[in-house]
Amino acid sequence: MKSPDEGLREQIDILRFLLVFGLVFLHYGKFPGYSHDPWEGLILNDHPIATFTNSYFYFFFLSSVPLLSAISGYLFFREADYSASFFLRRYRSRTRSVLLPMISWNAISLAVAAIVLSLYPNYGKILAYDVFNLRWQDIINAHIGLTQNPANFQFWFLRDLFLTVLCSPILAFLIKRIPWIAFSVLFVIWLLNWNAWHTFHRPDVLFFFYIGAMARIRNWPVATLVTPGTGVIALVALLGLVALRTLAPLFVPADLPLRQAFLDVWSDGLRLLGVVALWGVAPLLVTTYVGRMITKVAAIAFFLHALHWPLNQFMKAWFVRMFPDHSDFTLLLNFFGSSILSVLLTIAAAWALNALAPSVFDHLSGGRSRLWSSARNRVSTPVAEKLPQAGV
Repeated sequence: MKSPDEGLREQIDILRFLLVFGLVFLHYGKFPGYSHDPWEGLILNDHPIATFTNSYFYFFFLSSVPLLSAISGYLFFREADYSASFFLRRYRSRTRSVLLPMISWNAISLAVAAIVLSLYPNYGKILAYDVFNLRWQDIINAHIGLTQNPANFQFWFLRDLFLTVLCSPILAFLIKRIPWIAFSVLFVIWLLNWNAWHTFHRPDVLFFFYIGAMARIRNWPVATLVTPGTGVIALVALLGLVALRTLAPLFVPADLPLRQAFLDVWSDGLRLLGVVALWGVAPLLVTTYVGRMITKVAAIAFFLHALHWPLNQFMKAWFVRMFPDHSDFTLLLNFFGSSILSVLLTIAAAWALNALAPSVFDHLSGGRSRLWSSARNRVSTPVAEKLPQAGV
């Protein structure tokens, strides 16, 4: 019989991969050739089934970044003694597992974009940066996202996560002295989406990292904090509320006063409910065949996070060429096909790179080569406990 600690480790392993898997659908974005933003929800007179599906998956996985951040905060303070040496060790660990791989991936993206545009000058815009006219500010931003999104835009999360890690001594002090006052302040900042002086790209990471850190430091029984029964109820509620949010254009008038604020708060509520639901049902998933299969690839969550967006965009364009006509069917085929193939190709690429150049894979996956090999070979050593705790 598994110990509570082992069950918690498996729960975290599965959630990490599932949440990044959800980001693949969330980051799919707009359908090729359409200006419809998934945040807007259903468009009744223009491919309603496809736009509903795209928006539904978008809203369902809004909790991915919050829950990944909370897990990171919880694991960061594992075996903490709050000494200067403890934080320095964590800084070195996160530099290896978060910052340096992020810089390498962004450099690869810039190089690939430059090669493609050199061979095909009329290819079109690939990145948000002009790779042939980079100022020194652009070079810094492209690699670490100092004041704008990095070259791989999804790495805003890792940038904010690393900055939050640098703030960890302050967070620990607040949790020990004024935990609920600090919580309330950060909650308001998060709810208002206030980006103070552009310090963080978004306040999500800081707020939910704080929650995870608070759970660890104050010894909350996180393994049983949300029971599976409560998780199932929360999941059912989430499925229904996500559907209503997706259908909001049908019953929320466009001229409603404070319409944007109303929909923003609703969406934030989905993030919170999603955290409860997914955390609660994870112990049930651990016991299933699907859960056991996920544990075999859970260690590549970071690699998937790094590669999924550019690969997904490429797959979207490929599906358009294969199925150029626009209908609900072809758009859904593009949505599911490009997203699922992106995940499968990433797993194959990780396997090949780990087999051919394990040191390179180890670096690009945030230090997880040995751990993935162990998981695939069914070594009994729990994966999550020894992972570089980067959140993804």
